[in-house]
Parts: sequence; C-alpha cells; structure tokens
Amino acid sequence: MSQEDNTGNNIMKTTFNLTEELHARRDLVIEQYNELTKGQFFDGITLRNYMLEVIKACQVNRIRTAKSLDKQLPIFLYYISYEHNRIASVDNVTEALKRKYAGTAFMAMV
Repeated sequence: MSQEDNTGNNIMKTTFNLTEELHARRDLVIEQYNELTKGQFFDGITLRNYMLEVIKACQVNRIRTAKSLDKQLPIFLYYISYEHNRIASVDNVTEALKRKYAGTAFMAMV
C-alpha cells in the first residue's frame, strides 16, 4: 500500500503486527515467566500457554500500536502472573465432609 505525499514521493504505510511486536519483546515476557516459576504458589503453566495468554490479553484489549503495547504489556504480565501464582487455601472441614458423605443424599448440602 503506497501513497504519495505533497512532493510526489511514495510513502509506505506501515501496519501494526501484534505477533512481530511481541516477538521483539519476547525477552521481557520470558523474564517475567521465569520470575513467576520461582514463586512458592506457582501453578505450573507452561511458557507456551503463558505467551498465548499474553497474546489473548493484547487482542482482547485491542492493542493497535507499539506505543500502547509498551504501556500495557507490563500490566498484562502482572495480572497474568498474579493469576498463576495465587495463594490457595484448603478447607479441611469441607474436604472431610465430602469424603464422609460421598455418594449420599447429604452430599448435596456439602
């Protein structure tokens, strides 16, 4: 797609390619993933799935320029990392009730 400016010279119109821009920032994403894996409550997401979540977050938020990607990428990485490094507690009382009443009518109340 070329256009001419006022002097008659051809100007190439550049389009934003999300995958290319993320590829350029790949080291940042991998660095954040490595920090995530060091966490005590890491849930075991793979690097591939982590990157797919980053791409999905960019697509959902309609990132259309490199400038907006630079602003939003750290925020996306923070939230995705938070989702995969959450502290989860186990309710021992409820688990004991589930084991005790498994397969009975009382299970509906648990």
